Amino acid sequence: MKPRLLFKDYFQDELNGVKFTVSNIHVIAIIPTTDYLNKRTRLDFNNIPLDLGRSPTPLLYTDGLYWDYQESPKLKEELRNNVRGLYDVFKENKREKTKHTDLFYELPNIICKIFDDDPELKSRLQEALIFNISLENGTKINTSEESNANVAIAKRMLYQLQRQGLHWTEIRDYPDDVTILSILRRCAEQKEVKLKELTVILIVDGLQTALINQNDGMNKESLFYSLMTEISLLATNRDSPFVIACCTATLARPFHQVVANSHQQRGNLIFKEMPLHGSYSCLPEDLSRLGLIKFEKRDEFSSEGTLTCPYIWLWLMANASKSDSILRHWNFEFYSELQGGGDPTIPPGCQFWQHFEHFIASFRVLKSNVFEIDKEIKLQDIHAGAKHNFGTTIFRNIPLSLNKVTHQLSTKSSVYSANTTVTCKRGDDQINIDLKDASACIINGSSAPAGDSFCPIYFANSSQLHTESHQCKCLKSKIVNQTTFNEVHEKACDKDDIFILYTCGRSIVERRAFLLVENDKFNTNNCTRTELTSIYGIGPKRALLLESMRPYDDLEDCINKTKIPHKYLINFRFD
Repeated sequence: MKPRLLFKDYFQDELNGVKFTVSNIHVIAIIPTTDYLNKRTRLDFNNIPLDLGRSPTPLLYTDGLYWDYQESPKLKEELRNNVRGLYDVFKENKREKTKHTDLFYELPNIICKIFDDDPELKSRLQEALIFNISLENGTKINTSEESNANVAIAKRMLYQLQRQGLHWTEIRDYPDDVTILSILRRCAEQKEVKLKELTVILIVDGLQTALINQNDGMNKESLFYSLMTEISLLATNRDSPFVIACCTATLARPFHQVVANSHQQRGNLIFKEMPLHGSYSCLPEDLSRLGLIKFEKRDEFSSEGTLTCPYIWLWLMANASKSDSILRHWNFEFYSELQGGGDPTIPPGCQFWQHFEHFIASFRVLKSNVFEIDKEIKLQDIHAGAKHNFGTTIFRNIPLSLNKVTHQLSTKSSVYSANTTVTCKRGDDQINIDLKDASACIINGSSAPAGDSFCPIYFANSSQLHTESHQCKCLKSKIVNQTTFNEVHEKACDKDDIFILYTCGRSIVERRAFLLVENDKFNTNNCTRTELTSIYGIGPKRALLLESMRPYDDLEDCINKTKIPHKYLINFRFD
């Protein structure tokens, strides 16, 4: 065997007059590594402390967080049947044969009340681990990096439970060896129970953020569909604990048009009452129970539609209103006016021009109380049905009160740049109203050389006061032309104010506007039916035709497809 070589054997005995000794030799070991300064410490999943008593992450951050949820009896019964059935097959360990119904995130509070009379389920639900997993807001899913649906859910579960003060990005960048079951196993160990003795309520919110392509719901390999698959498998897997799981998504189309067919059961739960104010004590089904109010859907799969009721009942409800003086004094009995038009032997009733002006102002007040307080809404929405070019102009809605001034006033906003106070009648007294509050619709003095009524408004993101002026032309035979429109507009408002002309007669005003500002034309390929019908020459039938023949390459393509005259279609654009 060859003897080992010593370091001194590799060096000459003398170099440049210096003799080497063993003490002259220094060995420096360099270990190859990929480490770098300030490298993030690797997290150890098993050493991250979990707080199982921690409240689930809120899914709401608006005022609605503190509202009492108004669940319906039908919803309770639907949930009772599904949760009871899910638990029964869990006990028999036959969950691969069960069907799963999507539930929404309000179910933890609801099911606890539903099973208050069921000792077995009540005890399990009281000890349930509740996970509110959000794929948006602070833990929004990164579709370019998060491709494993199971891991995406598991990391958010870990983020909710950890009490080490870790930032979400630290959890997100943790290696992909965390799974939903590994999280639940740790929970079971910490609670000192078997995995199958756990009860878990899992809500995954904001599933729509996982949509990468428009048709991902039809692609069972997509991240969007995989998330639903993982949620379903967790609830139906034989090795899982008792899991009640659901996911929520905001979709622009009916569910069956977005998501591929599945063998899982899909139930239609009653949740349409959720948009109501949380303190509202009456649900739509309560109103429609007697058959006096009916909800007529726009189509078979739509959740939008119209509430209808007998005219006499609407009259009774309005007159019984104690808090709304506009509704309480609304004139529902105008039979003489209608009958007198067809039969000259019937007195025509009191048809004074003041009635028309008062109706216009009252109706504007009524609409301001229908829309949400302080909500930014489009002008075209509150003046739906008018011929206009409001475009996307937005203003802040403030509920209005109806008032009448003591004398004639200008309705131009420039007049009130210095003094914004006006004097109005209130019984035998007078009151001062500050227009800066934008909370009054004011009927002008008789025969005023200005608008017949007006209300101050604020455009979105602006503190500049403007006026919305209303001019009434109770014409039955004369046609309102451009000249008439220009005359009344000039005396009623400034250039940047809103002007609306109300008339009983026909109109041939060329401009589709009562707000004289330049706005982009509506895009025929994506504008709403309301926007379509706001264009001169486009009624409901032509609007429906335009919708059915979309998309259009250009103006000529639209003319060829619809046969609608050129003079009407030039008011659109075709992007």
